[in-house]
Amino acid sequence: MKNPKILFLLLLFLSCSTTNKPSATAVESNQHTEAEKKVALHENLNNFKERNNRIIDSLIAINDPRLKRNKAGEIIRPNGVSASGKPLYYSTNHGVDVYTPMKGNELKTAGSLGLRLFGEGVTIGVWDGGAILQDHVEFGAIGTEANKIEVLETESQVVDDSHPTSVTSTIIASGVFHGTNYNITGIAPHVDKLLYRNWDDAENEVTDALSTNENFILSNHSYGFPIYKEGEGEEEGEYQFTVDEIGVYNVLDQLLDNIANVHPYYLRVVAAGNEGGLAYPDQEYEGYYYLTDGSSAKNILTIGSVSRAYSSPFEPIPSGFSSTGPTSDGRIKPELVAVGEGMPAASWNSEEPDVKDNYSTVSGTSFAAPATTGGLALLQELYKSYYTNFMLASTLKGIACHTADDIRFWKSVDDIIGPDAKTGFGMLNLEKAAALIVDDAGSSTAIHEQQLENLGSKEINLLLDESVEKLTVTLSWNDPYLDDLTTETTLVHDLDVRITQGETVYYPWKLDATNYSLSATKGDNIVDNIEKIEIENPSAGAYTITINHKGTLAENQSYSLIVSVDGEAPTLNTNTSLELTKQQLLLRHNSEKRVLTIMHSDPSVALNGFDVYDLSGRLIASKTLERAMQSFIYNTNTLSPGVYIVKARGKGIAKYGKFSLN
Repeated sequence: MKNPKILFLLLLFLSCSTTNKPSATAVESNQHTEAEKKVALHENLNNFKERNNRIIDSLIAINDPRLKRNKAGEIIRPNGVSASGKPLYYSTNHGVDVYTPMKGNELKTAGSLGLRLFGEGVTIGVWDGGAILQDHVEFGAIGTEANKIEVLETESQVVDDSHPTSVTSTIIASGVFHGTNYNITGIAPHVDKLLYRNWDDAENEVTDALSTNENFILSNHSYGFPIYKEGEGEEEGEYQFTVDEIGVYNVLDQLLDNIANVHPYYLRVVAAGNEGGLAYPDQEYEGYYYLTDGSSAKNILTIGSVSRAYSSPFEPIPSGFSSTGPTSDGRIKPELVAVGEGMPAASWNSEEPDVKDNYSTVSGTSFAAPATTGGLALLQELYKSYYTNFMLASTLKGIACHTADDIRFWKSVDDIIGPDAKTGFGMLNLEKAAALIVDDAGSSTAIHEQQLENLGSKEINLLLDESVEKLTVTLSWNDPYLDDLTTETTLVHDLDVRITQGETVYYPWKLDATNYSLSATKGDNIVDNIEKIEIENPSAGAYTITINHKGTLAENQSYSLIVSVDGEAPTLNTNTSLELTKQQLLLRHNSEKRVLTIMHSDPSVALNGFDVYDLSGRLIASKTLERAMQSFIYNTNTLSPGVYIVKARGKGIAKYGKFSLN
């Protein structure tokens, strides 16, 4: 039953009128760029790879002494290069200590929510170093189902490290070993498929998978470039990054944001790293700034680690090894923390290479990240059970941060309230996140996926009574990648969320730019593409939530808005006329007549055109009418068997759907 504290929801998402709208030509141009964006992304991927290969080849040609060598003395090809031209090698993120659950058990059979979520219908990718022990007993049949791990035949299947096996086990281990003290069961053991790939060509392989598997929406990357590279044998260690290269939005981050914008349902989860206790040359702030290339992108989710230990009742302690943000422009990184110490996992032992049932306890942000990835798969499974599609990645990220448990006691005596540069918005709480999705399914008032036009503004009006204890609003969006890497801030589209009550304005959290060790402040956040407002014990009365933006939007900006009152969806006044955000594009294919009917689930919503793409992003068909209609008919006779994407266009809206031909 809904909480009666909310009297009614008056008005949802009213667009403010303006005389400075973009021209019709500009809008039309924006609506026809989806395929072009995919072509541009592939060009950027190739340019990135060619640039790195060119520099790496030159380092090898001069036999640079910083290059690693194997036992035979042969050069090991670097995984990347720093901005100053140093060869970089990925390092897996191992660490030490214990584990704190994120209430994923409440989403399982007999959990508090009455759900049964195990990752069905979702494909997850894991990129890591080397090969996985694919025939470990934990990766065998689950019931009558065959092994779900897919590897590339072109990659070596010779296992030489336990890390990939342990990371993957955190997600999909079937629970063959299930004892009193340890339960090896992964958090999402019933995913449709787990794509395992070596990290050598991760970005191209991710985009290839996105073009061929519509259920591939999450990937895990428990590796990164360490600031300090340990020496091998008699070799001395070295610092691989200068102080002005750490925490900086780099070419790789730029590329990851590009991928996220071309594929808006895909979310990349990255381990923050394990250098939280490192002191490096010229470090300005002790204990801060440890993020390197690939962990500072705006549209990914960077994960830190916490332990089972408690400094006060119910307050987990962040792992000392967990790498800390923020980014150089003051963005909140990592966004979340999860359990990452003393986790039981399937493993491989070099002394017993043929044994298929080894186990160990593992620690590091390497294992907080896949725990998060698996947990997010459960949320997507739940959402899709109510609606026919997955959430946008920005929605998934927004819900996770909206419902996270704030970590307040992460310094010995300080009470750090709100987001911070070590634990972000807090610890992932799957029970709260899932409960909000379930609650929204009966109201459509908590989770909103919308678009903001240039110079546009949208509003929600709420009326709260005196019994409300907390109003929380989170705005999240996939920001365009930054083209000019010399700018100080990385935000391209600066969206804003505000809550007003009369003359009082409530602002989102932001890090204190003068001292990152202090609690976050509230004010105009000009750096983050996720903004969260929390009002404790709001006074009774009318409140307005406003979404708008600064500057100019190069094109309509999709965004996700999460609203909760005391952790629940706001109660809806059924007498109010609303633009419900769960309205979907309806696609009805008549296989006999080979025609597709395209219409909106709300018959009052008029459409003025549509585009059809294949999964590679190639534009197949396009139609635009001068007069808007409620539905379109498209003849599919000329299409080959396969899966296709439809984008329907209307005034201020763009809705997507998929259909398949046999």
